Amino acid sequence: MEKHNNNVFHFAPSKPVDFSGNSQEEHLHTEAASELQPVQADVPVKKQPTGRQKAFSVVGNVLFCCLLFLMVALVFSMVQSRLRGGPPQVAGHQMYIVLSGSMSPAFDAGSLAFVQPTAPQNIAAGDIITFRSAGKGDTLVTHRVVQVNRESGLNFTTRG
Repeated sequence: MEKHNNNVFHFAPSKPVDFSGNSQEEHLHTEAASELQPVQADVPVKKQPTGRQKAFSVVGNVLFCCLLFLMVALVFSMVQSRLRGGPPQVAGHQMYIVLSGSMSPAFDAGSLAFVQPTAPQNIAAGDIITFRSAGKGDTLVTHRVVQVNRESGLNFTTRG
């Protein structure tokens, strides 16, 4: 490589090249190929996954997609409930956070309770219900039904 004063580089080939299409060009190509030396690289060989590994990979990807879909649905329901001003809902079930430990061991404080509205006639003893407390305004209370009183209307005796 020769450098000229005007910063232009001139590359001179090490062997003469004939551009006329003679057989010398073929000779140069074969000579250049014969000068190549094989190089061994220390590249780790990647093992092909077995059938079991492929199955676990597919199952893992499906579970990840399901969880991702569930998270998107929950975030969507949270945003939608904020816009409406009501409790968050998923598939017709309202979500509430349990504030006290009065329902322990069924629910601990801080648990997430899914409440589905149902007709009062369908409630039986042993069911856990969430209702608005008569003496505490709009406070929601969750208790277990101990007894269903059908005399003089429909009343529930609860404990919790």
